Amino acid sequence: MNSSWIKLTKNMIELLKKFKSKFPYTFYLIIFLMIFILLNKFSKQFLIQSKSEKRFVTEFVEKVYGKENTEDYKKVLNEQNTPLRYEKFVEFIENERTESFTIVNSMGVRCNYNNNSLCFLPEGGQKEIWIFGGSTVFGYGVKNNETISAYLENLLDKKFKVINFGTGFYWSTQERILLNNLLTKYDKPAKVIFLNGINEFAKTYKYDESVNSQLIKYKLSFSTLSET
Repeated sequence: MNSSWIKLTKNMIELLKKFKSKFPYTFYLIIFLMIFILLNKFSKQFLIQSKSEKRFVTEFVEKVYGKENTEDYKKVLNEQNTPLRYEKFVEFIENERTESFTIVNSMGVRCNYNNNSLCFLPEGGQKEIWIFGGSTVFGYGVKNNETISAYLENLLDKKFKVINFGTGFYWSTQERILLNNLLTKYDKPAKVIFLNGINEFAKTYKYDESVNSQLIKYKLSFSTLSET
């Protein structure tokens, strides 16, 4: 069986070679058309998949947030689909952005209000409470005024400014380093809160590094090689 298939394959190759030598333009035209048809098939599958994903997002948002809130929370999810940015010592922080429901300042601190004029940089001192954590503290999937820090500030009748240092993927070691860095610049706050969970116990990466450590090592290995 194998030998017959090998023989048939060889015969097909020989026929293609002969056809190519006799009709080169026709041969390349056929190849072009075959590639075009395959690309068209792949494109259709991609479009079908994209439509399905968009429909799934809408259905998901409706189930979680209610139909009356669908458009707002689709915007929230889109605003929060942003890459992290490099920050010394802690490797990364949340990217600065000013959107309808996601406002993050230059220090990676998220605002507690859906109004940029009410947002501010931390100043330190006894009128502030600093809260550290991962994506739950940052408030992925919710608006500025629905984060833990926003609720806490309201619960305390706004007697304190609750500063949200939450960052996606963060765990306690990064948070401790960030706190140490902040204390070199600002007076100590009234209270410091660390709220951690799944990033401490269910990480898919090593326990002595952050989620981006291996990527940074990989990038640095190439820059080191180029210098030598």
